[in-house]
Amino acid sequence: DNDRISRDIEKISGCKDRQDKGIHSQVKKLITLLSSKEFFIWLTGLWIFYYIISATYGKEVLASFLVSLGSNPVLIFLYLVFLISFFLRIIKGLQGQINKGILYTICGFLLPVGIFLVLVYILIHANTSDREKILAAEGEVIVPASLEFPLTVHKIETNIKERFLDIEGDGGIFLEREPTIILIVDGKKKRVGAYPPGYIKGKFIHMLYFGIAPRITIIADGRKVAEGPIAVRLLPPGREDFFEIPDLPYRFYLKLHPNEVIQKGNIKGRAYNLSSPLYFIRITKGEKVLFEGISDSNISFENHSLSLSGYTRWIYFDIVKDPAMPLFLTGLLMVVAGIPARVVLFIGRLFRRF
Repeated sequence: DNDRISRDIEKISGCKDRQDKGIHSQVKKLITLLSSKEFFIWLTGLWIFYYIISATYGKEVLASFLVSLGSNPVLIFLYLVFLISFFLRIIKGLQGQINKGILYTICGFLLPVGIFLVLVYILIHANTSDREKILAAEGEVIVPASLEFPLTVHKIETNIKERFLDIEGDGGIFLEREPTIILIVDGKKKRVGAYPPGYIKGKFIHMLYFGIAPRITIIADGRKVAEGPIAVRLLPPGREDFFEIPDLPYRFYLKLHPNEVIQKGNIKGRAYNLSSPLYFIRITKGEKVLFEGISDSNISFENHSLSLSGYTRWIYFDIVKDPAMPLFLTGLLMVVAGIPARVVLFIGRLFRRF
């Protein structure tokens, strides 16, 4: 009986050893796959493809990606796999370079480690940051819930002049016009740009986009039912946006219309004058179009009238509490330092070769 028991114990032990070896072998294969150059390139290509598709068919690609990365389990899993693969590639490269000296190793790995930290920051940022979106007009006093003290949007600077020319097929004049706002905080002026983000009492302020808000007046049966600026996205020129008024069954579409079209040879330019703007306006009620045309004054439809007079600037921004920001700044500094370090190493290798 004792011999039989001993043999059973040996069989069980042997099975357990084989099981452990099998698990160890599977883990080793998985690590080998994740750390392979081919798998990392494949993953990188997948993310590039995802970005191209999103940029082609979506809007606000980066913002949408961050939202998805904080809520979509599949996207989070794929991103984690990408980070693990990137980390294993760094470790594998480190093992191959460590014998060349500490200085050489540090210079060579500042850039990839910096990029890795920035990528880790993106994941943490998407899942832990608290944000409050604010829409404010120039001159408005706001009290964000995340700050609990008033901010005055003293001025919105966009570098867009009252009169400007837009060349046909090129709205690019607006791509370089990043908004800047001047806030008044505790009686002091603080200038906040699009990048890098502003910082006020432990919170970061990110500029998202800006626009003009035409001042409208809607009258029904001789009674004023709506009045004031309406924040719509009409820039760059050619962009159409709409607004609705509570308790009214209408939808109002607006688009900037050029005050003048200038043709010189094959080049066509559209001249706009924001001090006396023209709008292409469409008013609908359900599927029915009540008005469609160009106007800068009063429009009558059914028993209502719409008038537009002047505009004010508006800004849309985030107030963000971001605990992972030190990680981003560290990664960014490493990237900035790593690029010239890589150039120095490359030049050194060329000199040794010749």
